[in-house]
Amino acid sequence: MVVLLIGGVAGLALWIAGARFSQSILTLVAVAMGTVIGMKLPLWCNWSIDPMAPAVVGAIVLGISAYTFHRAWVALWLGATLTLWSALILWAMRGTEFHWRWPSYDGAQPLPQYFADLWQNVPESLHQCLGVGAAAALLVGISAAWLWPRVGVSLLWSAIGITLLLPTAATVVSRFDPTVLRHLPRENSSQLAMLAGLIAAGAILQWRTISLLQAAGSGDSSTAAQKKKSKDSSPAD
Repeated sequence: MVVLLIGGVAGLALWIAGARFSQSILTLVAVAMGTVIGMKLPLWCNWSIDPMAPAVVGAIVLGISAYTFHRAWVALWLGATLTLWSALILWAMRGTEFHWRWPSYDGAQPLPQYFADLWQNVPESLHQCLGVGAAAALLVGISAAWLWPRVGVSLLWSAIGITLLLPTAATVVSRFDPTVLRHLPRENSSQLAMLAGLIAAGAILQWRTISLLQAAGSGDSSTAAQKKKSKDSSPAD
């Protein structure tokens, strides 16, 4: 429960203001990813070296790339987030008729191999729709973030915030007053519309916040430039 509450608070913060700190957050996430992957790399590749060396290199390389190529990282993360949501939605709509068990993960198993095993365990009848849906979501997310960077970064953190916030909200509500969940719409289309509305609301809020901050920053810069210009143009004593 504590983990869910922490995730819910983090999700709410990202839904409201994640775009404002996007570059810093992605850089920290990239450093953590590089460290974890670097620590596991010798085990996956059967290297007889100290895992701290690839961990440091991975943290530096991924951290610098996330800070330098922020736009590309936003595009990749938005595509991955939309891919996750599309897979969950398709599974919720069609996967209930199948009996499927999530495979356990062994720490010594390389991640590509685990994802390959995960995909092979998906029922055959869902392979096509999941593959097409995930590929379309990935393409849409990457294209939107690359063509319209401010839209992409706002959508990214709104979607990630909702992803973290919804499980916490559902768990808390079901524990204290389960009858509230009965008032939610049962139709898939209505639920999808509600989800899209929440993501759009967060994106619009963050878009406005970014616009206001940029306007305030440009206003302060122009004011400082005008003061400096007037000071330089004034006659010397």
